[in-house]
Amino acid sequence: MKKIFYIVLVIVILMVIGQFLKNNIPASAQNAPATPTQAVVEESAVVTEDEDGNMVVDGEVVEDIEEEDPSATSDEQETVISE
Repeated sequence: MKKIFYIVLVIVILMVIGQFLKNNIPASAQNAPATPTQAVVEESAVVTEDEDGNMVVDGEVVEDIEEEDPSATSDEQETVISE
């Protein structure tokens, strides 16, 4: 019987806390009308390769970065492939 009383007591306390928190929310946040938003459409980058074998993104050459110790910067979920 005590267990049921404690369970009901915890539920009542949680409901009181929920009402207290609900009443403290500003009225403008509760009844704020939905405002229409415009979608931002980003253009995808154009990736090509020039005659020297360099990668070019939107007309800019991308430098190849070679790590000296890839195991130092990797984490558990990455696989390090030795070439």
